[in-house]
Amino acid sequence: MNKILFEIRVQKNATNYYRITIEEYMNKLYLNIREWFFNENKIEIPTQKGVTFNLELFPKIMDALRKAEEAMNDLKSNKPRPEERGQK
Repeated sequence: MNKILFEIRVQKNATNYYRITIEEYMNKLYLNIREWFFNENKIEIPTQKGVTFNLELFPKIMDALRKAEEAMNDLKSNKPRPEERGQK
């Protein structure tokens, strides 16, 4: 059974939210980002939309997200930038 060590929620709309957790499972740490929703009975239900990865990958994931954020900011300001696809 997994043990939730940390949890934070980001509201998507009136019924859905993203739940970000750090969980321990079989003595390993994982980061889980998943979309949840409230059904008609106000019960929280997880969707299949989400990702779980070993916490050892967290620095690489964060680096990739920072690069994606820079690209989004450049696109918003119409600033050209070199292609980042396929880089590790």
